[in-house]
Amino acid sequence: MKTCRTLVLLGALLLAAGCANHHRVDTSMLEINFQAADVPIQDSARKAVAAIKSADHETALAELKSLVRSLKLTPEQRGAIREVMAKLERNVVRTPVLPETPSVRQGPLVVNATH
Repeated sequence: MKTCRTLVLLGALLLAAGCANHHRVDTSMLEINFQAADVPIQDSARKAVAAIKSADHETALAELKSLVRSLKLTPEQRGAIREVMAKLERNVVRTPVLPETPSVRQGPLVVNATH
């Protein structure tokens, strides 16, 4: 019984680890390509990287979308941003916001029988 419980726990841990790694986004290209950038651009890239590492993909996407509009970026920097944005967009789960459902009064059931 103890062995079975241990195996179940080990399996659950492996499953959780596998799922967690599936959604990780590599930020190394952003970090490397923005080391020599102007300070405001570096700050924006650092904010995006920090948001990615804390799994706040919505904030990271917003920061990267703002950053990619900068005219001072090199082609390598733009490529790194676009690559990371594509990975983030695949990971962001977009759940539709449903409007509140008003209470519905049940009316009489009408059956139209044509015999």
